[in-house]
Amino acid sequence: MYEEELQRRKLDTLNLLYVAMTRPEERLYVISTLPGRNGTIADFYKSFFVEQGLWVDGQMVYNTDSPVAPPVSKPDKHSPTTRLNRVLSNHWDEKILISTDAKKIWDVEEKPQTAYGRIVHQILAWITVAADAPKALARAIEQGLISSDELPEVEKRVNNVLTNTEYAMLFDANAKVWAEREILMPNGDTYRPDRVVLYTNQLIIADYKTGLPANSHKRQVEEYANILSQMGYTNIETKLIYL
Repeated sequence: MYEEELQRRKLDTLNLLYVAMTRPEERLYVISTLPGRNGTIADFYKSFFVEQGLWVDGQMVYNTDSPVAPPVSKPDKHSPTTRLNRVLSNHWDEKILISTDAKKIWDVEEKPQTAYGRIVHQILAWITVAADAPKALARAIEQGLISSDELPEVEKRVNNVLTNTEYAMLFDANAKVWAEREILMPNGDTYRPDRVVLYTNQLIIADYKTGLPANSHKRQVEEYANILSQMGYTNIETKLIYL
């Protein structure tokens, strides 16, 4: 089952790669890691260049064809022209934010409390230790998850978690932290605890929730604990954090 799941995921990746490689009209730039492990996307690229007789050990840049410049229309020689000596403009990224994840975070049907909870949930996943908070908040703005106007409220909610002494061990530099990591079971099922923190003699599972406490929340973290116990971990503690 494990190998079948890996093959399915590899096929999904190849399908996505095919779409990305066949859509450009004029040119395509591909940035890849170096080939190494057999079967990676980088190895597929290498196989292509080897087949084309283009592969050279140590070479880092390859061109498969000459760049195609877009057609340039000749201006009407009778068209009047005006020379602009000065142009006032702002860079586009000062006016436009392109959000890749906001649709998953903000739901127009949700109450503001729940929506903010989902945002804080995502930002906490980017934080390993408390000192990472400013960088994670800046990332949220850059990706369009929040606006500058929403920053103070979101920052306050994030700090409420980070400064709570009950949760201090979840953001400790001396621990090994896994945030939003999938656990693949032998039967193909997957589980994703929000945060797993490993110390030398203790493992802590934390799950973030919004809304009111529910028995289903407790059962969920207990199920995570049971799975990790089967994996050989001992002295497991669970925590539910309501955002």
